[in-house]
Amino acid sequence: MDMRAPPGGGPGRCTLPPMGITGRLEFCVVLVVASALMMGCAGSPKVTPSSSQSPQPSPTVTLPSPASPTATTKTSDPNVPTFEMVCEAPADAEMSWIDRNMNGGKELPRKDAQRVKIGDGLTVGETWWVVGWRSHVSGTYRIYSYLTNASSPVKPSGERWIPVSETDWSGVSWKGDRLARGQEALGLLLSCLPPTS
Repeated sequence: MDMRAPPGGGPGRCTLPPMGITGRLEFCVVLVVASALMMGCAGSPKVTPSSSQSPQPSPTVTLPSPASPTATTKTSDPNVPTFEMVCEAPADAEMSWIDRNMNGGKELPRKDAQRVKIGDGLTVGETWWVVGWRSHVSGTYRIYSYLTNASSPVKPSGERWIPVSETDWSGVSWKGDRLARGQEALGLLLSCLPPTS
């Protein structure tokens, strides 16, 4: 089509040449089609399809089993052991002594006994443990606990078994932080033994 400048030569305007009805209809159709194409190019609103996938299962988390109780002594005395104390099964020699002397010669169930290593006593190299067990006596359970050097490689005074309790350490000559460590070991031991009820 012929585009002509308007009278006066002003820029930015154009007029259409005279045309008949048919020409005007064709021109309208072209405008409609062009407009439709431009709208299509502009894009349609985004539609988020609903997810057809099943939800993913949550990952399985395995929790660690509870750790065994421990105890550590704080002391300024370099002669008092400070390694971490833990509950453990008594040595065979200790269990034999318990069976022979405290359980009428019968074998005590191994699950009913525990020990805690304290470390050196007053003599370097002489290692001490608190050993405890649950024993069934006259229809009821009782707890027994002893301080012993039975498993120590060094025994200047021979093998010793000294009864101790939460309130009585009178048979032991330890004092200060060493005694406190022994009592702490006993408290840990008692927490590891099976209940009496």
